[in-house]
Amino acid sequence: MARVSAAKARRGVYDYRIAAMAAQRTELATYQRRLKAIDTTGWPIPAQVDYHIVRAEMNGLELDHRVLQPWKNNPAFYATVFADESDQPAREGPHAAGMVELVWFKRPLSAKGVATIDSGIRMVPALLDQARRSQPWFTQQA
Repeated sequence: MARVSAAKARRGVYDYRIAAMAAQRTELATYQRRLKAIDTTGWPIPAQVDYHIVRAEMNGLELDHRVLQPWKNNPAFYATVFADESDQPAREGPHAAGMVELVWFKRPLSAKGVATIDSGIRMVPALLDQARRSQPWFTQQA
């Protein structure tokens, strides 16, 4: 369910600000119209399957925008660094792109592994700033 991971990067961090998500929704509608205009008559079955997979992904992203809006409604969306392995093949629920699953890295860490983890952790402050601006619950004190 990483559909909203299609967000564009802004200064090296995926952009989930309200304005960026509104732009993504507008752009999605354009792609949906273009896809719907394609005549698949006579396409071989594998190509038709690919077409329907693309359509289904676009419909899922539309659902995220129209109903779920996890960047605005789900605090866990902004959690991107995980020390524990998920009990599912893929981490459940929507989450921001750039996620780092620490258990995926073989120890001792390679230079590439260190760079990947470092890159993911460096995104955290900017993502938290986006959460503060996008989610009214973020600034509420307990």
